[in-house]
Amino acid sequence: RISKNVEIHNDKIILKCLETDENKEKLLNDFYKIQSKEIFSEILKRFCVIVGKDIKALKVRKMKTRWGSCNTKKSYINLNTELIKKDILAIEAVIMHELTHLYHANHSKAFYTTLLGFMPDYKERINLLKDK
Repeated sequence: RISKNVEIHNDKIILKCLETDENKEKLLNDFYKIQSKEIFSEILKRFCVIVGKDIKALKVRKMKTRWGSCNTKKSYINLNTELIKKDILAIEAVIMHELTHLYHANHSKAFYTTLLGFMPDYKERINLLKDK
C-alpha cells in the first residue's frame, strides 16, 4: 500500500478515486512524483559518493523534452518524473549523466570520458530509455 488512494498489487497500480480522467491523472501523477523523489534521492545519495561531489537540491517534475538537467552553478539536479517508468539501470544512467555535469558543464569528449569512468556500461544503460 503506497497511500490511501494508491496501491500496487501484482505489478498493477490500483487507483481509488472518482471515475473522472482528471482525478485519475492527478492521483497517478502525484504517485509518480512521490515515488520518483524517493527512489531518485536514494540513487543520488549513493552516486554522489562515487563521483565525489554533492548536490544542494533535487527537483522532480514532469518535463516534455528531457530526462534530466543539471544547474552546475547552483549544484541542482532536475529529473523528469516520467523516468520512474523506466528500467532502474536507465534511471541510474541519467542520474550519473547529470552528476558528471558537475565536472564538465558541456557534452565534450572529457565529459564522456569522465562519465564512462564512473559508469563503463553507460551506453547500454542509456539505450534502455528508447521505447521499443
